[in-house]
Amino acid sequence: MRKAIIIILLTLAVLTACNRGYEATDEATVTEETPIDEQIEIIRDLGGREIRIAAAWPYLPFATRGIAPNPATSRNYVLDRALYEQIQLSSMQYNIILTALHIDHNNIMPTLETSVAAGAPFADMVLLAEEMVLPAITGNLIYAMEEFTTQSDFFGTEGFPRASSEFMGVHWTIAPHAMEFNGMFLGVNLDIVRSIREENPVSLYENGYWTYQSFMEIMQAAVDAGYYGISGVPSDIISNLVAANNGIFVNPDFTVAYNNPHTLAAFETARNIFAGDFWLPNQGYHNFHGNLLAFMDGQSLFFPLSVWVVREVDIPFPFTVVPFPEGNMGDGSYSFMKGFDMGLAIPRGTPNPADVLTVFESISILAEERDRVYIAGSFRTERDATRAMGILREQGKFDISMSIPQFHWMYGIMAQEFSSGSWNTRTTVDRLLRPQQEVLDGALGLWYTIARN
Repeated sequence: MRKAIIIILLTLAVLTACNRGYEATDEATVTEETPIDEQIEIIRDLGGREIRIAAAWPYLPFATRGIAPNPATSRNYVLDRALYEQIQLSSMQYNIILTALHIDHNNIMPTLETSVAAGAPFADMVLLAEEMVLPAITGNLIYAMEEFTTQSDFFGTEGFPRASSEFMGVHWTIAPHAMEFNGMFLGVNLDIVRSIREENPVSLYENGYWTYQSFMEIMQAAVDAGYYGISGVPSDIISNLVAANNGIFVNPDFTVAYNNPHTLAAFETARNIFAGDFWLPNQGYHNFHGNLLAFMDGQSLFFPLSVWVVREVDIPFPFTVVPFPEGNMGDGSYSFMKGFDMGLAIPRGTPNPADVLTVFESISILAEERDRVYIAGSFRTERDATRAMGILREQGKFDISMSIPQFHWMYGIMAQEFSSGSWNTRTTVDRLLRPQQEVLDGALGLWYTIARN
């Protein structure tokens, strides 16, 4: 059997140069040996089993046999080719057929529910979006990882693959990436910073002065100069301010935590932003995609960002990134609120789930290099990429409510009431407590009853 052995030495600087064009300090070295005839060593014979990995986007675009990367269209052909070779090699080493299934985002949960109920899961692994993980758990649709593996390194915080989505003492998914991508940081329009002649927020952050107070002051300077202080989805702004003040949305007994003093203080800061006309309002309070990209017109100093937005959108002005500012009651530990990560789940009824995990581990050898390519290609400088990854890796604060879309959508209503100026923070919070508790109870269902009793 013929095999091409590809040896890849990739550095972050090189990957960045390939993707965004900032200067590289080393060169990538690719060595391809002359193909030789050899017998592939079978590590474990799974009898030609087909292992299907389903996702709404090309998570493993080269998994299906015979679909190799195209050098004319690949963003990084060297790495894509190496991923392809590794998948083909693993398929032979375990005697499997690996198939990537594409399924529409809106069809994932209905298909998972009906196929599991029928005893024939449509895939062996399913990439669940953040908001799908909780209903998959409460609906008893997926295995807990502890049900079929006890590998200590799999349950650590480093290495790959690793377990993710911890809830009720066990883990329910496998992290789809070697690096942490789930979370947000704050984009900074550098043209506006220069225009208003204020200190770069990166300098404030690096020198320990990036706080609610400095954040509000620099936004005021932007507003005074005819700009907006911030744009973005109201729920992103509010939830991350709460995280940066070490607040919470849900108490350990699964009651809504809006009376937590850290949370209330962060809500008051949010009220000052929306009532004080700092926020760019031209997309309304409930237009997710419009608010997500409202910063593109260059009129807002700050804007919440995630890696995938930076990667997919060509931002038309110079920008940098910082964490959300430390709150008056915060300690710098957190800067964004997060729910469950997007994760690979193994549906209940999947035969021998431990074998599925073993195969996934085999095809993931190059995961860290793949993720470095993705990150390096998302930012204009290596410093920005490093800072962003540090924020995402170290400053996320988990709250179960962030995995319940109906719960954090309510912050659009909160922002609207703050903007009107007719409601104070206490009144708005009291009005939302009961409906938010009902949303929480409904999402947790049986798990809520078990936890409370």
